Amino acid sequence: MTGHSLRHAVNIDADHAKVRDALTSLEGLKGWARADVSGGGGVSSWWSLNYPGGPSFVWQVSAHDDHKVEWRCVEGPGDSAGATATFEVVKIMTEEPLTKDMEAFTGAEPRTGHDVLKQYHGQPYPVLYRAFGNLRHKLGRTNDPPWYRYTLSDKPFAWQAKPQALNHSDPRHMKTAG
Repeated sequence: MTGHSLRHAVNIDADHAKVRDALTSLEGLKGWARADVSGGGGVSSWWSLNYPGGPSFVWQVSAHDDHKVEWRCVEGPGDSAGATATFEVVKIMTEEPLTKDMEAFTGAEPRTGHDVLKQYHGQPYPVLYRAFGNLRHKLGRTNDPPWYRYTLSDKPFAWQAKPQALNHSDPRHMKTAG
């Protein structure tokens, strides 16, 4: 087993349920796989894909929910056994709705840039960064090295962040015996 994974991003303008169905149902998979397909799409079930005049693969469905489907190759040519194929189904947002959603997400509590990127994983980077830029006049940074979380202000160009509750488990606030 090699344990490598296949990572591709494909934007599909279709209903979320239809895309998920194309990855989890026999008829859906037959619609795009270009192989003789058999099997089922539930967790721990198997897909068998036999390409005419080409290789054959057997995939085990290892994860399946509303937003993610993952297959693990258990049989195939070369070092394909052990590879994983992960499909994440994400609704792509346009700039204006993404800006509003991001404003609500960042306004709920201070967030790091990593938090923002993780929350909106799968969104096209140009749209994501334009939406983030639309909030620049409202964003400030809390003074909490090394994270420097973003917070929102009602006033443009906030110099001071919203006060943060004291975190008693933070080692900087622990009293030492001695």
